[in-house]
Amino acid sequence: MYLVSREQHKEEERRQRAEVATKRNEAAMFVRLMRATYDNSVAAEQARKGLVVLDAWYGALVSHRRPGSSPDDSSSQPQVADVKVATQCLVKDSKLILSAESKASLPGFFDPVPSQHKSFRVRYEFRGLLHEVTVDDTEPLQAPKRAHLIR
Repeated sequence: MYLVSREQHKEEERRQRAEVATKRNEAAMFVRLMRATYDNSVAAEQARKGLVVLDAWYGALVSHRRPGSSPDDSSSQPQVADVKVATQCLVKDSKLILSAESKASLPGFFDPVPSQHKSFRVRYEFRGLLHEVTVDDTEPLQAPKRAHLIR
């Protein structure tokens, strides 16, 4: 009985990895298509000292090491997706507004860690000042905000 459930667990992990790889490839295709929009958005925002996304990550931003695993164990490393290009493409008139839905549903995003807690972190520049914010996956986000300013 134990062996069957263990095999089922391994098969589920394989299926999940294949699904993540497929979603990662789809997101990469979207990002390639977004490249011109991204370049235009960055140029326009820089010209008006607006909101320019410097870094954006989505996924399990905090690693959870299993007891007995080494720091080199890949399963203990944070599993995140770089969503900088996709996030900049969501900036309109120097504002980034995201609703209270999973960020995985946004174009150019994918869920790098199905069935795990996810967060979304954005580091951006606004009016020449560095800002950073981290929100839970389904938490709404409005930027820029003075509370995001890094002092």
